[in-house]
Amino acid sequence: MKARNQVVTLLARLTAGDELIVKSLDRLGRRAGELVVLLDKQHKRGTLVRIMDMPWLDYSAPFGLY
Repeated sequence: MKARNQVVTLLARLTAGDELIVKSLDRLGRRAGELVVLLDKQHKRGTLVRIMDMPWLDYSAPFGLY
């Protein structure tokens, strides 16, 4: 559970213009619904999340949102 607390702390520290790069999507969460909410929340905050294993999932452009 400690690792999850560190992810929550990291996400809380991100501000508009920051970019978070993770190796794979499962590093951010295990459930699909949780991940969708997390990515949407970060997008609304103006932070960019990039997943190295999923380069096609690009939230920096409008076509990558959904």
